Amino acid sequence: MNRAHDLNNQTARKIFIHSQVGDLLSTEATATQLAFPSVGLSVTSSFYVPRPPAEEQAFNELKRPGGLLRIKAPSNTGKTSLLLRALEYARREGALTVLINMQEADTAILEDLGLFLRWLCRNVTQQLNLENKLDDYWDEEIGNKVSCKIYFREYILAQLSVPVVLALDEVDQLFDYPPLVQEFLPMLRVWHEEAAEIVVWQKLRLALVYNTEVYVPLKLSQSPFNIGLSVQLPALSMAQTELLARQYKLFYVDGVELAQLRRLHTLVAGHPYLIQLALYWLSERKLELPELLEDAPTQSGIYRCHLLRYWQILDRQEPLKVALSEVILSPAGGAEIDGLLAHQLERMGLIRLSGNMAHISNDLYRLYFKNLLAA
Repeated sequence: MNRAHDLNNQTARKIFIHSQVGDLLSTEATATQLAFPSVGLSVTSSFYVPRPPAEEQAFNELKRPGGLLRIKAPSNTGKTSLLLRALEYARREGALTVLINMQEADTAILEDLGLFLRWLCRNVTQQLNLENKLDDYWDEEIGNKVSCKIYFREYILAQLSVPVVLALDEVDQLFDYPPLVQEFLPMLRVWHEEAAEIVVWQKLRLALVYNTEVYVPLKLSQSPFNIGLSVQLPALSMAQTELLARQYKLFYVDGVELAQLRRLHTLVAGHPYLIQLALYWLSERKLELPELLEDAPTQSGIYRCHLLRYWQILDRQEPLKVALSEVILSPAGGAEIDGLLAHQLERMGLIRLSGNMAHISNDLYRLYFKNLLAA
């Protein structure tokens, strides 16, 4: 009976991985009414495009005892969508999952480490349907971090016979609260490192999702951002763009239409959100592709909000603006700029680095910012 159960689990695993990480998408969208592309895609969405090897890497890390998964990328690149699929896979593997979005924490909680750690513990307890025993384990004399650690180790994890994945989405929301970040993130690192020696910590697998546009300074020996597995989200290939277009019931088959779709893909360099936004507007018949391409890098184009958000950041940070200007206006198509500025612009997704040379990430950014910088 156990052998049959194991075989069924193996079969289900293979089917799930194939459906999530396979190269082909269904050509029929499941939704009858299109949703504006602004949030993570549910695990049932037909508009999710697998980007191997990201999915399989994430799945494997959450299977590993004491695993720590980091999904990091600029805004609107599919971080939450990947997380949702990783959690679904973990559940199918028999693990429990807890998902906490840091945007849900009140400001008053984020300003107080003790309140925040109790809020975290209470959320985990509730999602696992356990009895709240915070007061039985919290001891002000040993401090908030140790109390939180004991509550997880001696109560939550001790109650469980299966692994649990604790997923923290929008971790970058904490970066505006340096005193909290400098205590909380090193604590997570300690938990992860203790899994190598203490068996009970091996039940806990961590998944951290954060936006790379915001940077928080932490000592390398304290940061959880340089341990565990970091999963990168690649841009869409042209073949993936074509498949996604079919999901939106857009069939570009003749030479002219296909060439225009390729122009779109090249314009945004396969940026998943920018591709999907364009396909949404095209599928709703609000725009034709030639018009969309012409207006894309302007203040009246469909990308204006996305581009304006970046411009507002640059306008507040003159060194970043000057550095980006050097990259865009360079006759060589790229420039060697200050290392720290290059790192920050890369984290924002505005440039890509090739050796010491910085190049603009895509033609959309080049055309839009060139006009503004020349004004």
